[in-house]
Amino acid sequence: MKRLFRLACALAVTAAIHADTSAQEIDILAFNNNGKVETGRIDAGSGQVQTGARLFTETFTLVLPSLFGTTAPGFFNNTTYPLLPSADLRFDALAVTHPDTQLGYNLLYWDGIGTVDFGAPATGTTLQFRLSSAINISVDGSANDVPGFVIEGTGPDGVMHKHISYSARGTGGTQPADGLYLAAMTLGMAGLTDSDPVYLLFNAHYQRDAQNNIVYIGDAPQVDPNSEASAVAWIEQHLLGSVLPGDLNSDGFVGIGDLNIVLGAWNQNVTPGDILAGDPSGDGFVGIEDLNQVLGNWNAGTPPTNGVNIPEPGALALMGLGLATVLKRRKA
Repeated sequence: MKRLFRLACALAVTAAIHADTSAQEIDILAFNNNGKVETGRIDAGSGQVQTGARLFTETFTLVLPSLFGTTAPGFFNNTTYPLLPSADLRFDALAVTHPDTQLGYNLLYWDGIGTVDFGAPATGTTLQFRLSSAINISVDGSANDVPGFVIEGTGPDGVMHKHISYSARGTGGTQPADGLYLAAMTLGMAGLTDSDPVYLLFNAHYQRDAQNNIVYIGDAPQVDPNSEASAVAWIEQHLLGSVLPGDLNSDGFVGIGDLNIVLGAWNQNVTPGDILAGDPSGDGFVGIEDLNQVLGNWNAGTPPTNGVNIPEPGALALMGLGLATVLKRRKA
């Protein structure tokens, strides 16, 4: 019974929160939210939006023998989520403070093997943000922020759609190491407060054949999804955090995704304070205290605008408390 319920919740959350992963082009949504540049995800094809998102993952393709690269994510908005009219959207690359070493890195690297262990890339490795041959910047793992450039200007309606390229290169122009590359940026526009940091995770942890060639299916290089999932979890826990009490998945909204985390780990001992494991109470056990934190802040924040029906707090509280009682009795 418990397993079936968890499966049902997982399927529901997958459909509600992660529907964008099957879309063909998911861009960074940048919009004016009460005088601040706010971010989210937007499907450039359908216009489907999820506000509050600050982490974007992409697969690096092998552009040249010495270069990994991609042109995603782009930057897009619409008239429902406009920026200021006829204004320039710019970005700056940020140095990320590592939660363990407390050192700053404007480019972080992990080889994708074993426990997540982001650190500085090999000396000479760079990640370039490029608009044109004359307009580009690079980060190299040093501790300094790097001023960026104007991505695109908005039209009279405050709307824009632009792609830049991102590319990694190894020491001395060699092919960079396989693994996962992490960079951060803020988005800004004159007249608005800059955005919170936006994190870009590029997956180059490739599957390779016996001759050390990257494995492709069609035009798509095959990367390790497990290492990417581990990296995402690490970023969500250590860099994004939970802005709202009860917002365990850090999407800026307390809802079904957060409830699913708690119920999926119900009655389990976990690392104390690990919100991704369902323990916002910090007592090392997923139970009624953690459930109460989610239900007590239900619907707080900005909901993802994906057309999913969200249960009312009263109905959900009854469901959650009833479930908690049932599961507790089953354990006993």
